[in-house]
Amino acid sequence: MNRKTRPAVLVLLTVLSALSACQKPPRSRGEALGQMVRLQESRHYDDAVRVVEKWMDQHQDDTSKDDFLHEQIAMVYISKAYHKQSTRDESLDNADSHLEKH
Repeated sequence: MNRKTRPAVLVLLTVLSALSACQKPPRSRGEALGQMVRLQESRHYDDAVRVVEKWMDQHQDDTSKDDFLHEQIAMVYISKAYHKQSTRDESLDNADSHLEKH
């Protein structure tokens, strides 16, 4: 990538990241987890957690898989702690909090 194309690529990546964070609400637990994985892979950890937490809030009538979802959220926070050292302690505390809910 040369100096002339670098700004265009950065703008494109920023726009794509913003669009991925504004996805349609998931219609199923599986879609919520899929969105979480995609957001985590693009290092949008807080958005990834929000997708699943919002799903759980909207579907409180079905808590049968909440333990699994809390484990998955904890894994997102552990990944965030690994990749973003500046928020390591907070991320690990959040992971611990979700594991305690499990």
